[in-house]
Amino acid sequence: GALSAALDERLATTDTQVLYETEVIAIEPHATSAEIRYQARGQAHVISTALAILADGGRSLNDIAGLKREIKEYGHDALVAKVQAECPHDNIAYERFTPQGPMALLPNGSEFSLVWTGSSAEIQPLLALDDAAFLAKLHAHFGDRVGKFVKVGKRMTFPLRLATLNSTVVPHLAVIGNAAQTMHPVAGQGFNVGLRDAWTLAQHIASHPHQAIGGEAMLRIYAEARAKDTKRGLEFTDFLVSLFSNDLLGMHILRSKGLALLDMVKPAKNLVVEKMSYGK
Repeated sequence: GALSAALDERLATTDTQVLYETEVIAIEPHATSAEIRYQARGQAHVISTALAILADGGRSLNDIAGLKREIKEYGHDALVAKVQAECPHDNIAYERFTPQGPMALLPNGSEFSLVWTGSSAEIQPLLALDDAAFLAKLHAHFGDRVGKFVKVGKRMTFPLRLATLNSTVVPHLAVIGNAAQTMHPVAGQGFNVGLRDAWTLAQHIASHPHQAIGGEAMLRIYAEARAKDTKRGLEFTDFLVSLFSNDLLGMHILRSKGLALLDMVKPAKNLVVEKMSYGK
């Protein structure tokens, strides 16, 4: 996408080696460096570095000394796909809160990226539908805001969970983004928090002398700087999941009225958007 293209363009102007067709097998933190074992085109390699950054998403490497992952299963799945609608998106994203779970449409080129969440029993059968039946069901759930849906790409599903690490840093290793904390996609907070991880870590790398990069003091300062914002994002996302999956009598009315009120009170709406986008 556009973000990847922008990153590739920027990397081309730096003294950075990018390895493709590469699989990291293990990362071993040591007292003075981190050792990375990987395979590239069938060949095994080992490199040592003062600072390794693990940013490979929610299916991150396990069994790294000093790191322990805690997982809370939501019992929900997310279906993701690219879809095309009759109406142009005009760079507007949409999120609908349905009785089954949140649905989101995110601008992606001339199409939308769809995220459709719900219980596993509701989401998994959507994979078996032909394109016409799937698009009709999507329209029935989402409504007419972008007109009819006319095309869908490959559909994939994955389980939704809340995953956190006991620590996001160990000697000479920092874990950021979904590798550090995996959130439910409601409100899109996982991506925002991950960007703030990357930004903050980059600032600390730039502000420390070369010999201090990857050291215990630098990584401790980084982890402390990110702790409050990350905790807030995790708790807010988990609260929204509980709120919008609660089927107690009258809750759907309270949810609808609360969202409508937030939309009408612009200062409150702007404050929520600022905190969700920038973590301030």
